[in-house]
Amino acid sequence: MTVDQAVDLLRSCAKEIQKRFIVNLDRYCVRLVTKDGISALPDLTNLSVAT
Repeated sequence: MTVDQAVDLLRSCAKEIQKRFIVNLDRYCVRLVTKDGISALPDLTNLSVAT
């Protein structure tokens, strides 16, 4: 799985969480953990869910 695919999956999961639960976070912090260490990726924002 590429980093872009992982971020897309995280975005989909965050949208589903907002749809199913009473969670209204406007930002999710994303960290990439590899054998070389931990790095920060851009935060997930603007995850509005259409009703």
